[in-house]
Amino acid sequence: MKNISHFKIGEWAKFRNEFQRLLPNVPIIDLHDALLSAIENRLVIDIIALDKRLRNMYPEEWECMSMKEIIIKHYGLEAMQLIESVL
Repeated sequence: MKNISHFKIGEWAKFRNEFQRLLPNVPIIDLHDALLSAIENRLVIDIIALDKRLRNMYPEEWECMSMKEIIIKHYGLEAMQLIESVL
């Protein structure tokens, strides 16, 4: 697994493009966590919002799989690495 590289605060467009490429049917709207991004001085997403989104999209799997397992199953390891870079 490659090292996680973080996105700078001003790199939302770059992150959004990668997110939409790797997780094409997951809505990105309202995922940015502005407060944590400011505190961490890097781009951070709202894990709770992503959690709710995935639970709504994959309710049957949600009962028996972790968020990480669902992302890897449906979108691949690269998508999971992208998510981990903004947590």
